[in-house]
Amino acid sequence: MRILRGAAVALASCGMMLPGGTLSAADQPSKNVRDSVQASVVTDVALGAQGVLVGHVVDEQGRALDGATVHVSFGAAVVARTVADQNGRFAVQGLRGGQHRILAGKTEQIVRLWAAETAPPAARNSALIVNGQSVVRGQCCDTTCPPGSHLSAFGGLIGIAVGAVGITMAASAQNDADDLQDQINNLPSS
Repeated sequence: MRILRGAAVALASCGMMLPGGTLSAADQPSKNVRDSVQASVVTDVALGAQGVLVGHVVDEQGRALDGATVHVSFGAAVVARTVADQNGRFAVQGLRGGQHRILAGKTEQIVRLWAAETAPPAARNSALIVNGQSVVRGQCCDTTCPPGSHLSAFGGLIGIAVGAVGITMAASAQNDADDLQDQINNLPSS
């Protein structure tokens, strides 16, 4: 029984060291991590008359970025380009509804554009692009990760591994203690 318990603890410890989803990965279709991250941060924006998208480009402190180049893409094609004015404001026209990507400086924002009459109540009237915004995403595995984020993920894995080894060692020590207690209990009484 003790051997079985020790084996169960060892298997559980090994399972804790595996990255999430490793055992079930074969059951799920392959998916680009970047696509799933982007899908979760889409912002709804209502277009103005004639498909006009208005927006504002600022830095992390909220200061307007004068002259920032703004590219709007639909799929793989750039459908509009403009330059932000001295107040960081920009506008492009002739856009249609659907998911678009706005690129301004070092920042990419995914937006779902809506014709004004079809936009959901929570849709914004303009796009806000915060240039250089530091976003740390978990489970990075391509070039979209901020520099150094792999190191912190590695540190987390080391912590999990050390914890798992500690649990395994504690279970083994408990097994040894149980064995010693059994030996003591089986000694003849004097």
